[in-house]
Amino acid sequence: MLDQIAEKIIEKNLGYPVSMLSTNRKKELQFIKDKIRTDPEQVELWFDKEIKKIENLKVQDLLRSILKT
Repeated sequence: MLDQIAEKIIEKNLGYPVSMLSTNRKKELQFIKDKIRTDPEQVELWFDKEIKKIENLKVQDLLRSILKT
């Protein structure tokens, strides 16, 4: 029951089913991999964005988001 509730909350925040999470991430990584030689600046910006996501991740904010829904 709790896993179903968590899945619904995650899907609401993602905007697509959890089952698509790995597919979408794979597509994103493939896109960046293809850009390494053709547009290295875009790849660097992408990595900067990903690093900021991790730096700004706060468990308290995530829990608040979950409890609001």
